[in-house]
This record gives sequence, structure tokens and C-alpha cells, in this order.
Amino acid sequence: MDILAELQSGNLLLIGLACCALAVIGTVLLFGLQLITGLVSALGALVDVIVGIVGGGPTAWCGCLLAVVGCGVCAGGAVFMANLLAACGTPEATNFCTLFGR
Repeated sequence: MDILAELQSGNLLLIGLACCALAVIGTVLLFGLQLITGLVSALGALVDVIVGIVGGGPTAWCGCLLAVVGCGVCAGGAVFMANLLAACGTPEATNFCTLFGR
């Protein structure tokens, strides 16, 4: 009967508030752990890809490197031609402009 008397004296409200706080803090902690786990997993996957490329030897990633270099050359050529075409119609115009009728 002493337990019922203590619960009626206001401790019940305190226990209820503690349970609510525990639920909120627990939810925040579980969400935070899920977020941290996802970030660590993504970082691990990135490291795995890098190690696979480096550890695979030259024959495993030579084609990929050639494709990246080829894309870089194409992008550089596009920027170079854009800069040449920007000079068309000015005193610094080159013969390249005549190919495009400018």
C-alpha cells in the first residue's frame, strides 16, 4: 500500500515525463545511429572501389582510364573551339571562323 501512496503523491507524473523523455531521446539516438551507419557504409563503398581499381593491376582498369582521358580530350577540344569561335567577327578572327561561315 505504500507504493500506491507514493504514486498518488506526484511521482506518477514524474514517471510519465521520464518515459516520454526516454522515448524522444531514444528516437533521436536511433535516427542518429542510422545516419552514421549510412555515412560509414558509403565511405566504405568508396574505399572499396578505390582499392579495387588500384589493386586490380593495369589490365583491370586501363580501359576505364582510357575512357576518362578520352572524355577529357573531348571536353578540352570543345572549350578550345568555343574560344576560337568567340573571336569571330573581331580583328583577331582566324581562318577557323570561315569554316563555320562567320
